[in-house]
Amino acid sequence: GDFKKAAYVYAHLLGDFNSAANALEQGRFFYEASQLYLKHLKRPLAAAECLERGGLLIEAIDQYKKLQNYEKVGLLYQKLQMHEEAETYTQKAVEHLWKNDNPVKAAELCIDVLEDFALAEEILLDGWNKQMDAENCLSTLLKMKAEQPENLCETILDLKSSKKGPVKEKSNHLIRVLSNLFVHQQNQQVKETCRNVCYELISAQVCNHQNEKNLGLLSIFQEEDRILSSD
Repeated sequence: GDFKKAAYVYAHLLGDFNSAANALEQGRFFYEASQLYLKHLKRPLAAAECLERGGLLIEAIDQYKKLQNYEKVGLLYQKLQMHEEAETYTQKAVEHLWKNDNPVKAAELCIDVLEDFALAEEILLDGWNKQMDAENCLSTLLKMKAEQPENLCETILDLKSSKKGPVKEKSNHLIRVLSNLFVHQQNQQVKETCRNVCYELISAQVCNHQNEKNLGLLSIFQEEDRILSSD
């Protein structure tokens, strides 16, 4: 039960700093353990997590800031009821994720933490148009719209008509996402919109000799036609 003495033996007599830090954590000497992670083991993330486990949130925040883990900083400020700081660093996290090609995660933070649905939509559309994790951006965007079928149909038609970004790649992504949406959607208006848009896109691809592989997806939209797939 003498965790400090055990840590001393591990660190100074055996040179085992991992076991020393673990002993200190077991004894709830979280700050001392974090210093071992930081100075001797060169593991700043482990140091930050150790401080967080010990409830030393201000110290943990300082470490997470140095690691540019702004999402965690925002969450810890939220725990401390420091709402203005929490919002500031969550916005920084959104910007950081966007710059590092992770628009879906950035949009999820906007929705779950900032409750800024307009910004989330803007980020997802930008990711879609720039082909940054395009299919996930599109799937997430359409899920946002799912509770309002009329708006969802309007969004699908706007996406089909958009000329932003590489048209060929976007057509393939849009066909795949809408095919999946058709299968899992109950609203008939949405299903009809998905079907019509996919018919139009696949037809254009075949006529322009761009991609005939998507013809195989037509059977998804006509489940009762058992020979369509082979045809």
